[in-house]
Amino acid sequence: MGNSRIVIALVMVVAGCRPMYGDKAQKLGDPKPIRHQETPEPPPKPVYVETCDSVDFRRPAKGLVRNSKDAARFVGEGDTKVATANTASEIDKRVELLLQGIDRYSRALQRDPYDPAATLKLALAYHEVHRKGCALALLRRLETLSTHPDFHDEADRQKSLVRDNGEWFKDYRAEALNQIP
Repeated sequence: MGNSRIVIALVMVVAGCRPMYGDKAQKLGDPKPIRHQETPEPPPKPVYVETCDSVDFRRPAKGLVRNSKDAARFVGEGDTKVATANTASEIDKRVELLLQGIDRYSRALQRDPYDPAATLKLALAYHEVHRKGCALALLRRLETLSTHPDFHDEADRQKSLVRDNGEWFKDYRAEALNQIP
């Protein structure tokens, strides 16, 4: 029995010399520095062309025979070109398609100068290529169409589309809305 007491005492002494929760704690290394990502600068605002010298929206319509069917066809072609431009990944292709869309909307207005939908779509296409002056001129034209009794309802519908879509003419929205009170 004496030996067992000595063994128990030795086990207790050896166990008492060890740390309570296991081995010595590992040495912690220096923490890695936290690198905060720099906030990128917002892209610069586009530079808009303020004038619209190349297009005469006040030209008299002498001898004009309205062709609404042809105008609708050109508006459809313009819609297709602009929609394709919005999905194009290359900037050159996008610009080319937008210019083709502008051409189609212009042809639609040549066939039917009193088409409010073609007028608004041409204004939006001009906005996409940063031709602010032309876009605002077309919105003024839309306002003029809304004063005519034959085109009043459709022109007012187009004007309400502008008011309802806050992303349209975003950089100069207040100016655009002033054109169509």
